[in-house]
Amino acid sequence: MKKNEQAENKRGVQMRVARLASNHGRTLLVLAGLVFFAGTVTAQTIDPELRPDWQRALAAQPDSIGNQVKGRANGYTPLQAQRSERPRETSSAPRRDASNARTVGSALSRASNALNTPATSSIQPGTTLTQILHTSQVSLTSSAGTNEEFVDRTGDLIADERTTFDSAGGSFDVAVGHSGARYEVYSATLNNVLVGVLVVALDTNGDYRIDSSTTYNLRTDFDLRSAAAIVSGTSKAGREFVIISSSGYYNSANPNDPNNEPSPGVILLVRDPATGGFDNSRTRQLVQVGDNKLYNANALALLPNTIC
Repeated sequence: MKKNEQAENKRGVQMRVARLASNHGRTLLVLAGLVFFAGTVTAQTIDPELRPDWQRALAAQPDSIGNQVKGRANGYTPLQAQRSERPRETSSAPRRDASNARTVGSALSRASNALNTPATSSIQPGTTLTQILHTSQVSLTSSAGTNEEFVDRTGDLIADERTTFDSAGGSFDVAVGHSGARYEVYSATLNNVLVGVLVVALDTNGDYRIDSSTTYNLRTDFDLRSAAAIVSGTSKAGREFVIISSSGYYNSANPNDPNNEPSPGVILLVRDPATGGFDNSRTRQLVQVGDNKLYNANALALLPNTIC
């Protein structure tokens, strides 16, 4: 490929991405229809020894209400320095239908009291993934953690079936691809180095349990010190992709906090069915780490008409 074509290809793909960014505790929904710039990057650094660092997550200190937020040096700072408290309800404000609220609350209470037991039966074979809630269960006192799957078979908002997908320490966020692949992300610490991690986990026999997985070190290839959120989608061309964001954690009260990170980065990875990994030629850095376009980020969402 000619040099000028290579330079032109460094311009990223045009997408409509909804990013939920946490800005000093205030949730900001960003709807972007932008052309992102991307350098030549890879997504193939594999490190199976990485595990979630829950102590690092629990040690994170949010900015307190009422404190003056200093922010990163030369970085983005919010226009509103203090978080506002929720306004009190007044007699003139519209109220919900109290009778309806009591009815719904009473029904949920009766169901909860009658079925306040964990789902013990396994997920039935043939259950579609769209019926399954994927979530993570972790211990606050140890490194133990699992990724769990739940099904509400009766529609009463209480899980009837449960299967443990894996018991490798849990994850910070989970996305499920159209292919059935589970994409798990979390933050780890390796030799005192902060690392963002992506796990591609596969269930090859349809029993809702992990059969194989590949663990990717996102610090090496994308400089992600953490991995806080992930979403998965399928392009119009049928390519499965994931978008991952680091948290960009920053303790403004202590600039020397060892867990401090540069501003968040957001990356796009496209699966390569030929290798089972990711297609390097389609990998993009949607938001580069440290460019101060975001302060911190804790969640991602895709619009239904996302283009890849």
